[in-house]
Amino acid sequence: MGLFGFKKKNKKVEFQIYENEKLWIEESFNWLVSAFGLPNKNTELITFTDKYFPHTHANSELKIENIIKDLSDILKLDSAEISFEIQKDIRDFQGTPYEIEGLSFESDTEKNGNKYKIFVANSLPPNRLLSRLIVELVVIKMYESELHFDTDNGMELIYFAAFYLGFGLILSQNLFDTGTSYDISSHWETKWNYHSEIPQEILVYAFALYLKISENEISSLKEKLPSDFINLLYDALEYAELYPSNLLSKKELDANNLYFQAQNFIKNYEYESATLKLNEIISMHDEKNPISFISYVFERLGYIKIREMKFNESISYFQKALEIDSNNYIAEDNIAYALIKMGDIKEGKKYIDKSIQLAVKDMASIYRNLALYFWAKGYFDEAEDNFTLSLESVSVPVFLLELDYSKFLLAKGEKEKSNKYLQLSIAKGEPEATKTK
Repeated sequence: MGLFGFKKKNKKVEFQIYENEKLWIEESFNWLVSAFGLPNKNTELITFTDKYFPHTHANSELKIENIIKDLSDILKLDSAEISFEIQKDIRDFQGTPYEIEGLSFESDTEKNGNKYKIFVANSLPPNRLLSRLIVELVVIKMYESELHFDTDNGMELIYFAAFYLGFGLILSQNLFDTGTSYDISSHWETKWNYHSEIPQEILVYAFALYLKISENEISSLKEKLPSDFINLLYDALEYAELYPSNLLSKKELDANNLYFQAQNFIKNYEYESATLKLNEIISMHDEKNPISFISYVFERLGYIKIREMKFNESISYFQKALEIDSNNYIAEDNIAYALIKMGDIKEGKKYIDKSIQLAVKDMASIYRNLALYFWAKGYFDEAEDNFTLSLESVSVPVFLLELDYSKFLLAKGEKEKSNKYLQLSIAKGEPEATKTK
């Protein structure tokens, strides 16, 4: 099943990247290492073969449901929770009296609770369809991993995640696609011209970083990628040698791996083990050779103290995190929560306002904190409104949201509704909810 009819080009494009782009890519990869852990050394890149896509290759016709099943298996997702819908637009009607090149819509994913629906443009050719489904399944993987990201402005980050999760070869084979189809009955010619939403140099540098982290050799890719991309990739690897990234230092990678382990302990409510891992990172940090994400290490320690109901201790960790990085919006959110829980609602409101000023798109935790603030002031209608906004805005779970809302409803005398949200908190596995029951 051949999907990759790319044309090799002889022209060599020199690699170049701005310093701010380089730093942003490295920070994004730092985040991905912390979210998914280090890739196994020399892990084979995913290819469009029956080894990785057995359901797709078992059928002579390319079917979306089969691609979704294979991608779900690769990414360890539940394909039963993922549906799709093919969308038609003006490009699908014969005889349209003008030519459309490029795309207004290719694909999108809608999240509804624990279920996802992928919308796919009917006009996508096979290779582009595969690329778009990879992107959408990676979006679902990020949702399922409870990662904060912006689907409207974060396409670069989603692509980086796809590269990091092993799809760099397939996506690099499909950065560009042009073609023409002709309908005999209507004598109508349709042209398409697809290109990556991300500048090629940025993706090349991201790919180079992944190859260095995973210790993959570029030699194995020569016959699988367009020559201009390979030339750029060689240049990017050479650039990474000349201007080494802190991300690639053993110390940074070891710290990231510890952070990944700590996050897994936190997800399983194993706070003592998580604390040991986070403190190990702090012991590695020094001002002359700092850990790049140390602010988030202190934020996580503060979060653990919140879950242990040690609010005063949590605040000192959050303040330390903000001293290091004043844009750490998670620390801003959590210090507001801790202060309000301690009864210092005036100071808590100041931190809520700071969170809003950071213009973070994920507003669910901010609305939750506003609800607690208004509840503490006795403004029940405003509290109800903000709890509702928080629940409606959730893209990744907000800790103790359902439990706090349950307690609020109980305070209002709405016992049946209160129990409903208590059960939702219990279903999330939150120990505090089990104790409340």
